[in-house]
Amino acid sequence: MSSIPTVDDVPSAADRRWQRFHFDVPIRLVFETGNYTRIAEGRGTELNEGGLGLYAGIELDVGDQVEVELTVPFYCLSLKLQGVVRNRPGNGYYYGIQFVDTDATQKGEIALFAKMLESAAGQLDS
Repeated sequence: MSSIPTVDDVPSAADRRWQRFHFDVPIRLVFETGNYTRIAEGRGTELNEGGLGLYAGIELDVGDQVEVELTVPFYCLSLKLQGVVRNRPGNGYYYGIQFVDTDATQKGEIALFAKMLESAAGQLDS
């Protein structure tokens, strides 16, 4: 049985699999609660090829599945990605989302967006 990483298990910048980029764009989360589909607005704050960090004023638990819709500045399409809440550091509404079930096209779009962020905003060191 695999365990879900805790905040203490989050690797340092030197140990990460992917470079992390800082950004500030609107995001939309679509998720199920009971028999209902809910939509929440939030702000994406950092991105890498494996997931993103975001603020959203909703209660989510580690392990919850969400669809993330990212509107990319200067890009004609939005990204719709499936994800799982992997961490929630502190008591606020900041969440770490891991992308799941991404296909080759989506991975390419994420990498393109990350490159655009690198040239526009720079790398987030931590």
